[in-house]
Amino acid sequence: MCGLPTWFEAAIERDDGPSFRVTLQGRTLAYTAWNDDGEPITIQVSPPPQAWRDFLTALEALALWQWTPQYGATATPVTRWYIELAAPGRQINTAGADAFPVGDAFPGFCAALRILLGALDFR
Repeated sequence: MCGLPTWFEAAIERDDGPSFRVTLQGRTLAYTAWNDDGEPITIQVSPPPQAWRDFLTALEALALWQWTPQYGATATPVTRWYIELAAPGRQINTAGADAFPVGDAFPGFCAALRILLGALDFR
């Protein structure tokens, strides 16, 4: 496991449904959710250090650091997502358009992020 992140941003963007973005600002996460009407709601979340360690441990188990840079390439995607994460000695930039890493890796990432966010939605 590596140290706490120095950069983190993740998003799921949909044309026809809820969208979410999480951005690290210091040790605080800015969580923004857009409802079906396109209205954003932003909440600040400050996870304790142990929650960060648990999150990063979960990402290790999901092999996040080995995900490829791009999944899918549809011309008019319905669901787009990206993850940018930097921690001491490691960095990953990965994204997709209507395609995801195999198996339960992406749902596992979303579940780990929901725990880090204190049960706020990210799906």
